[in-house]
This record gives sequence, structure tokens and C-alpha cells, in this order.
Amino acid sequence: MSDLLLDSSAWIEYLGGTKKGKEVQALIENKRIYIIATTVAEVCSKALKDTGTIARATLAMRTRGVFLPLTFEIGEQTAHIYVKERKKKPKFGLADAQTYAAAKNMHATLITCDHDFAKMSHAIVIA
Repeated sequence: MSDLLLDSSAWIEYLGGTKKGKEVQALIENKRIYIIATTVAEVCSKALKDTGTIARATLAMRTRGVFLPLTFEIGEQTAHIYVKERKKKPKFGLADAQTYAAAKNMHATLITCDHDFAKMSHAIVIA
């Protein structure tokens, strides 16, 4: 398996130590993991709502993840992915498209627990 990019759902399960989180943990062992700002924002928002602090979440993401800045090209790819997928999946979000575009740009496999990515190449959906 190539390098990985975890979306917010995978990070949230991983940090929560859930059954899905343990599957994420097994997949990311000894792998390079990319992370983008959108994912940081989503994971930290969830942590703030649940616990009132982002310390644990940010420590885990900073320790395990390699931060990937978003480029103009990723922005363009995001637009194409968003428009295409939104026609098939009315709830497919712009953040989802951006995460997928970033993974494709890095030739990384997207690890997610979000079923909106089912049947998309370069994505592993943990059910």
C-alpha cells in the first residue's frame, strides 16, 4: 500500500479507540500519513465539542501526520471532483472533494469511514 491520507472520520475513529479506529491503526502502521488543514479543522472541532480541548487530537495529528499544504492544482482538482461526485451523491461535500483531491495529488490512498467514498479508486472505506 502506498502513502496514506486519513480523512477526519478516520482520525476521529482512531482517536476514539473504536473498532473502526483499531482498523485504521492497523492500516497506518509504518506508513507515511498526510494530513490537510481541512481535516485538522474538522477533527479539532469535534474534539472541542466533545472534550473542550484539542490538545490530544493535535498531538496525535502532529506526531503521526505529515502536513500537506493545499496548492492551486489541488483546488482545481477539488472543483472537478466536487461537481462530478455531487451529481451522484447529493450530500458529497466540498471538504470531501478537497481531501480526495489531496490524496490523489500525492498518489496516496485515502483512508476513511465515510461511505460517500465507496467505489472511488484510491480510497479504502472502513465499514
